[in-house]
Amino acid sequence: MSLNLYGKSFLTELKKKLPAKTTSYSNCLNVGAQAAAYPNKNSNTFIPFYHAAKDSEKTTTVSCNREHTWPNSRGGGQFDGDPIMVRPTLTKDNSSRGNNFYGIGTSQWDPAVCGYEGARGEAARVILYCVVAWNHKGISLSNNPSDSTGAKTMGTLKTLLEWNTKYLPTQFELTVNQRYADLGYNRNPFVEHPEYANYIYDANGFRTTPYDGFTTLPDSSEQEPLGKIENPEAIIDGDYVIAAESSKTAGSYYMMTSNTKGETLPWYIVGEKAEIQESTLTSASSYPWFTFRDEGSNAYSIQAPDGRYLYGYVSGTHYSIGLGEDDAAIRSQQSSEITSLSKQWYLIQDNGGFQFRSGCNVYLEYYGTDASKESWCGYKSAPSKPLQLFA
Repeated sequence: MSLNLYGKSFLTELKKKLPAKTTSYSNCLNVGAQAAAYPNKNSNTFIPFYHAAKDSEKTTTVSCNREHTWPNSRGGGQFDGDPIMVRPTLTKDNSSRGNNFYGIGTSQWDPAVCGYEGARGEAARVILYCVVAWNHKGISLSNNPSDSTGAKTMGTLKTLLEWNTKYLPTQFELTVNQRYADLGYNRNPFVEHPEYANYIYDANGFRTTPYDGFTTLPDSSEQEPLGKIENPEAIIDGDYVIAAESSKTAGSYYMMTSNTKGETLPWYIVGEKAEIQESTLTSASSYPWFTFRDEGSNAYSIQAPDGRYLYGYVSGTHYSIGLGEDDAAIRSQQSSEITSLSKQWYLIQDNGGFQFRSGCNVYLEYYGTDASKESWCGYKSAPSKPLQLFA
């Protein structure tokens, strides 16, 4: 994708990557059950939409029906052979939702009522997919949940954008997305690249100006600025934002998120643009915090918002970073040639400030070749730019 495009032009270009691959409406239930199979891809049980990937939530098709995530009455019936849109859902959840917009408030329905808050992000990304893949059917996004069904609209747009940023894809959502592709259907690009939504929309509708890396959320004015940690050795436990100055663009700062650019070595992690003035960090987006846990001897585990841990690992000549639930997950997702890995991180002083070094001597670095590739990655020696923490 060309990141120089925005608004309707970005949508049009992205649509070219989404051919209309469909099945029958009745078969969407079986396809969805295969894609969401749990605890492994050969299981007869699966995780219904709006629920978390855990043993207590798995079910069978007997308890589920087909959920038009884009309601049938709002135009979804025109493309209800697309299993990315029609999801296997517990019957009671489907009935509860009706044909309401996703959101919080009158004429809106919050997927979190099913007990899994992350469903907000998943639902948002499915709706964003639909409006790209099927916009030629006359569907669109709206900020008015009172729209008549004949308008073929869905939303609520500003809330979908907020949820897409706040509730990033989990490893299971990424797995389900890949399985749909393996079964011959589309891959939802917003699962692998949530940031694409911001190239198409802002909170008011189609973007009319280029996207500069800031994600404008409706409640951004209510967020408090974060203060810089001047003495990192004093950290014990808690939630923090990790930031660094770009190696290529002086004065540009980026926060680390849990969003990744891809699954191949090295595994880059995307940055979120921020401003730092007088030891204060501000951003138009939700802060991508990480949870630090003191492991003793100045060592910390760093957990992303989606529950995965930040790892350092070495594979051949590659010094890399990744996010995984445990050692086995990192090895299976990356390479069998990994020679060492560690989720312990040490705060050390080097190059005029403090750095993070993993237990296998991989340093956390922020590196960017241009504005579209600003990313966090691993390196074999301490970066020239020190890292910063905000709480």
